[in-house]
Amino acid sequence: MTVFDIATEAEIRRWDQIYGQIDVTGELYKMDEWVHANPARHKKNYKRFIVNWLAKAQREAEAIETREVIRHEISRQTARNY
Repeated sequence: MTVFDIATEAEIRRWDQIYGQIDVTGELYKMDEWVHANPARHKKNYKRFIVNWLAKAQREAEAIETREVIRHEISRQTARNY
């Protein structure tokens, strides 16, 4: 079984809207590889697994964006002071 057997086209489109900062299809491929690489860690609720994975990826993307904004602001402030 793959995550693509569980995720419908409509769900993927909805997740694309909800998790706009990440490549949902790319994350689904990563999940699928993880599932195949970890057969002993079988999931009972694949939908929950998918949504949790996507939410974590979204949080990580938001954190990266926030760090970049802060770095840019620090650089701007530093340049202004010189």
